[in-house]
Amino acid sequence: MVIDEFVYNPATGTGKITASVTRGTLRLISGRIARQEQEAIRIKLPVATVGIRGSMVVFSGGPNGFFIGLFGVGPDNSADRPQSLVTVLINGVLYEIFRTGWGCTVSPSDPTCKAQPVGPELLQQL
Repeated sequence: MVIDEFVYNPATGTGKITASVTRGTLRLISGRIARQEQEAIRIKLPVATVGIRGSMVVFSGGPNGFFIGLFGVGPDNSADRPQSLVTVLINGVLYEIFRTGWGCTVSPSDPTCKAQPVGPELLQQL
């Protein structure tokens, strides 16, 4: 993982994070920065660019494909914040994952994000 950009203003709670991940497994808990907008945290993968708004997201994979899963607070969160959201940009097409416990696998051979519930088998692997 390479952190390309990290800016944070504690007085306003605003900032921006951009990172690149080429392989491995990463769990990202977004915190205050991601509540601003879906582009405040951006993760560049070999197969897609992911924007995160207020949540916990898991990435796992490498050059042949990546799993992207949303595991954070949903629309009825107790923090009175906007609904969690993961945007997945692939070849100019934007996909959204907004249901906790859902994810998609993106690969060069299948450059789409077809979100579906994440089963216990995959969770155990991660």
